[in-house]
Amino acid sequence: MKVLNAPPEKYQESYDTAFELYSLYETYTSLALEPSGSLMSYNDEARKLTSELETKIKEFEVKLPNEQE
Repeated sequence: MKVLNAPPEKYQESYDTAFELYSLYETYTSLALEPSGSLMSYNDEARKLTSELETKIKEFEVKLPNEQE
């Protein structure tokens, strides 16, 4: 992500979404590495993050410019 600090203009929206995706991924991996709370709260949080990740991945795919552009 550090290398991509200044993306070309046509990739700016994709970059913003990728940055949000990266943040969600970091949260998701930290949940796995350092679980906390009860089993129910952990499962709820994992389910919520999984859903957010899936949504953000789809959003990224839609925003990524077509190679022909």
